[in-house]
Amino acid sequence: ALWAHYFDIHEHAQLTIPDALLARVQGATTATDRRYRALLANIDAEVGRLLDELARRGRADDTIVLLFADHGESLGDDPRLPDRHGLVVYHALTHVPVAIRAPGVAPGTRAAPVSLIDLPPTVLGLLGADGMEALDGVDLTDDILGAPAELVARTRTLVMNEQEQWAVVAWPWKLLVRPADNLTELYDLSIDPGERTDLAAREPARVKDLRGRYGWFPTVSMDRTQAGRRWRERQARPPPARSPR
Repeated sequence: ALWAHYFDIHEHAQLTIPDALLARVQGATTATDRRYRALLANIDAEVGRLLDELARRGRADDTIVLLFADHGESLGDDPRLPDRHGLVVYHALTHVPVAIRAPGVAPGTRAAPVSLIDLPPTVLGLLGADGMEALDGVDLTDDILGAPAELVARTRTLVMNEQEQWAVVAWPWKLLVRPADNLTELYDLSIDPGERTDLAAREPARVKDLRGRYGWFPTVSMDRTQAGRRWRERQARPPPARSPR
């Protein structure tokens, strides 16, 4: 297994970006947007270089490639968002690319909503491995291999937590709650991915239902202080003990 972590774009506000790279960007609306696009283009080229090397070594046809990001980013185009990311869970900060290339699988798109927690069971499923017990997430192998939609259709409730806001997604609906501001918002992501038309006042029954679903899940502390980090580490389960050889 190889993990390639392209971290440059995370530091788009701090890095010194070569003028030649910036000059290649077209369509940027602000300096921040230009910097971000320049680093993104550079990552795109590096991913391409990695895939080319797999092909050159004759490994492209027996290698699973998984590409994903851990979060979105605020580029100053929405006043509801922080300067970068974190704090809130609006779509721009939580909707990330996920692409999987598996040998023998034709290119295509899958419409079902997924979460990053689905990636470990999916990789294990594609490998035909028994894996670990009680993994969170859903094995998406059948989706990837092109099973008929009626066989893989599933109803899911996903939750997100951040320091100032939490959300519940039951596609296509997304409920957002900011407890400190007593602010509740509801959006239909299928027609409003930018979360511009708040439907909470129009859909009180749906708001109540999604609030109730949030209670299905364990409480999550988003305290980002050192004390909060230590608390989360105490909650983590230690790995199972191994018998001495």
